[in-house]
Amino acid sequence: MVDLLSPTFLTAVLAAGIVAGIPLLEWNLLALLRAGLRDVHVAVSAANGPVRDFARSRCAELAARSGAVVSVIEETQPLDQRG
Repeated sequence: MVDLLSPTFLTAVLAAGIVAGIPLLEWNLLALLRAGLRDVHVAVSAANGPVRDFARSRCAELAARSGAVVSVIEETQPLDQRG
């Protein structure tokens, strides 16, 4: 089992960054939940298991507490992030 909140894990694999000790992915999810979204999709690289695992565990748990669902989309080939 990976300690998802260990400093080593967070600094090594969550390239998006950490703000006030919390991964940016978590901050973004919390903002979406506060805005009332209940169906959130997170796209991750299939090659980046730790980020995928974080989204499937911590993010899914936070969403469930708010009555929401997080779906993780694994990109086998990185796609553009410009939306």
